[in-house]
Amino acid sequence: MAVLAPLLFLGTFELVLRLSGYGYDPGFFVPDPEKRDHFLVNGQFGRRFFPSALVRTAQPARVAVPKPRGGLRVVVFGGSAAMGDPEPAFGFPRILETLLQARFPDRPVEVINTAMTAINSHVVLEIARDCEALEADFWVVYLGNNEVHGPFGCGTVFGAQTPPRWVIRGNVALKRTRTGQLLQSVFEKVPGKAPASWGGMEMFLEQRVAADDPRLDRVYAHLRRNVEEIAALGMDFGAEVLIGTAAVDLRDCAPFASGLPEGLSREERARWNQVFNGAVAAQTRGNHEEALSGLRLAASISDRHAELQHRLGILKLEGGRATEAAVHFEAARDLDLLRFRADSRINALLREAARAARASHLVDIESVLREARPGGTPGEEWFYEHVHFRMAGNDLVARLFASQIDALAGNGASRSQRPPWPEPGECARSLGFTRWHEWELLRHMQKRLAQPPFSAQWNREERHRRLQREEETLRSDVTPDLLAEAVALYAERVNARPEDLFLREQYAPLLAAAGRSEDALGQWEAVTRMFPSHFAGWHQLGALLNRQRRWAEAETPLRRCLELQSAYPPALNSLGIALSHLERLEEACEAFESAVKADPVYAEAFHNWGLVLARRGDGNGAMGLYGRAVAARPDYLPAQQSLGEALIKAGRHSEAEEPYRQVARRLARDPSARVKPRAVAPETGPERRRGGRAARSAFAGSGERSGPASTPCPRGGLAGQMRSALASK
Repeated sequence: MAVLAPLLFLGTFELVLRLSGYGYDPGFFVPDPEKRDHFLVNGQFGRRFFPSALVRTAQPARVAVPKPRGGLRVVVFGGSAAMGDPEPAFGFPRILETLLQARFPDRPVEVINTAMTAINSHVVLEIARDCEALEADFWVVYLGNNEVHGPFGCGTVFGAQTPPRWVIRGNVALKRTRTGQLLQSVFEKVPGKAPASWGGMEMFLEQRVAADDPRLDRVYAHLRRNVEEIAALGMDFGAEVLIGTAAVDLRDCAPFASGLPEGLSREERARWNQVFNGAVAAQTRGNHEEALSGLRLAASISDRHAELQHRLGILKLEGGRATEAAVHFEAARDLDLLRFRADSRINALLREAARAARASHLVDIESVLREARPGGTPGEEWFYEHVHFRMAGNDLVARLFASQIDALAGNGASRSQRPPWPEPGECARSLGFTRWHEWELLRHMQKRLAQPPFSAQWNREERHRRLQREEETLRSDVTPDLLAEAVALYAERVNARPEDLFLREQYAPLLAAAGRSEDALGQWEAVTRMFPSHFAGWHQLGALLNRQRRWAEAETPLRRCLELQSAYPPALNSLGIALSHLERLEEACEAFESAVKADPVYAEAFHNWGLVLARRGDGNGAMGLYGRAVAARPDYLPAQQSLGEALIKAGRHSEAEEPYRQVARRLARDPSARVKPRAVAPETGPERRRGGRAARSAFAGSGERSGPASTPCPRGGLAGQMRSALASK
């Protein structure tokens, strides 16, 4: 009786919470209210693993259950690299689907992408548990980069670090209940338990983990067990499981943080620093022999320093000793104190797990990329930064998985009769990947790489110069004719595949850039009809109405977005813009204030808030907000100009020089750069804030500053970039 009483109380309490409507459905898939026998990706699933202000979501998807007769269904699991960051519309799951559709033209083919930013094997295991009803033929598992900094890792900021596995499983199971969800909400109110807003990779700068940290042993053990369980679940659910090793940029991605081991004496540290700094100075001067000699001497004192190993790799590569260089690059990755890249042990464990589990197959992507280039040092030819693929990398990974699926999907005779694989250019065109998108993605990644922790890498300036040259070459292709070709391509693709969400999300900003705003609105309206719970679609619809100065109409979709995601900063900023133009200034200020509470470095929201205060006659308050906008993002020219004007108006002329100097310097470099309107802008396009696109927030994933959820990127910003580029021609 002593045991039954508390159990009865908890059961009754749980029932009361459910009947009252408290909490959220914990499953990864939820029934589609619009279509019978279909399921939708649940936007609330991530709340089980992230604090409310940091929740991540998967890409919207609708899945028929049961599977179409004769269909070939593939489910992709993983983190942001598997999701397709920085643009899932062109990620490897989309290319994989294109390849399989061409290879199996007589079968319905679908690839369901369950990957999410910032998740690791603990989360993937729970997603896998919810996939039994999908009746998938194949599971594709691509993870490993987030094991340390993701949920329950030893470098996480999302909650407990490396608890025992039984604690993790109990925690996850408890949050399936409404009682557990209530306890989570209470716990989140304790100050200092988690970051107040999403800060991308910068959130983890203090979470350094050395290669010999004993907590890593538990991380590796958890990974091995989780992958084995995922493989077993796939087999139990009737799927063949393909486990990929994690490929990373070894050559061009320098370590994020380095340090000497604890065992060195003070004298050894002083001597090491003296020798290392001398070698760095020699390398900077271009004296490679002196630099190489100095780095070797430093290594004789201690070689457990990530930057030292990477510099040795660069010098040996430049000296034509590529094989030796590869050893140093791998050591640099393994010694990196900010462990955003899967290390050697993680990939070894993935190989072991794939070989040990029945009905699982190894796809050794790391080895293929290493062998694809002499010396085995993959870099910018495949990656944008540390782990996220360019189109060439996504295409290669998709083909490796597709080839394995092809081998397992039938006997040799039938394989020989299948159509040939499409060429990379055919896949790109089928997905709508154009030079416009290549240019826009590169611009986005340049901004990401300018932020921590990328800004602390020792080779950041050289890498920036290479990307700048590449961007300038692409910019020369940005012409009205190219835009017209892209619009025509998307018109054809959307007509052929009207249910393809990604195509419509890419088509809308192209139409807006071409001056066809009503047609662009039609695309966003179609998106919201297809996926009424897709909050980013509602935001894009409202933002575009703002740009058309249809303020009253914009309010409805923006409030719908905020019903679905209450603290989404871009939608709060857009709502503030609409309300300010409707002369509802107090409400506008409240919206801007909510936006910067959710994202404390949201420069555009600070600036817009300041403009409203200025209209209300609060010059000092406005000036303070302009200053906060500039502090959050110094390259945001409208705020710099507004700050300069406010300082002059206040008689502080000498202080006004610096913001105006910043504006002049930027305009000299980029004549198409935007400056401030004289009032709150109709909508400048979803703000590309510090770290880039609102939707692709990630850490082993990305460095973005976004709202509390990862959503399809603010694609309206692409239209503004296009118009600016065309105007500068």
